[in-house]
Amino acid sequence: MANVLRRMDSDVPAMGFLYGCMLDAKKEIAASFDNDESRFKCVIDIIDKRWDNKLKSPLHLAGYFLNPYYYYPNKVVIERDGSFRAAVVHCITRMIEDQKT
Repeated sequence: MANVLRRMDSDVPAMGFLYGCMLDAKKEIAASFDNDESRFKCVIDIIDKRWDNKLKSPLHLAGYFLNPYYYYPNKVVIERDGSFRAAVVHCITRMIEDQKT
């Protein structure tokens, strides 16, 4: 979790990394509790509640999709989940008003 905060507080653009950093942080939390869900579930629930309300926007999903650091190792999972592609389309249609373009 500290890595997520450090990434967000740095001068390096973070939008394309936030979603992936959050997934990595959740995996690290699970690993630190020996993947025993009964021990870490309450922590993950708190993170998910905040994440779903504030951070899981189409812009964050599009950033994750377009970031080669995360896309290529997770290509199969990302391609199967249509929400990433839909997020990119949503962001593009918000930026460009003329649908013909």
